[in-house]
Amino acid sequence: MSFNKRYISKELILSKSNIKDVYKLFLNSDSLILDKWSSNFLKHFDKKHEVRDLNRKIEIENQKFNSNLILPKNIDSFHLSNILFDLKTEPNWIDIIMTRHQLDFKIDTLISGDFKKLVDECIKQINQYYEFS
Repeated sequence: MSFNKRYISKELILSKSNIKDVYKLFLNSDSLILDKWSSNFLKHFDKKHEVRDLNRKIEIENQKFNSNLILPKNIDSFHLSNILFDLKTEPNWIDIIMTRHQLDFKIDTLISGDFKKLVDECIKQINQYYEFS
């Protein structure tokens, strides 16, 4: 019988094209060897991503025509690592709101209405949080 260990890095996680592939990284191993970023990613990752994705879709639908977006009612189901992946794959304003709520960072007025720049800023903020926390 052998001992299965898996090395997981930031680059490996970010190279995955969907959340299911990320989830599979953390399965079927006796031991995980993680860098600091990956360890923080895992701490903030919701393994019940199907339920979480459904909650996100419902929240997006509920706020579809609302120009004054509010925090979701089911705020506990929004985990930072899952938000990061949503920002990378299919960003929505709700992801920006949740990132700001969880990390509480200032937004430069030059990018405040630019969706693409806000998405990039949120991704940057999450990466910095994982690197330095």
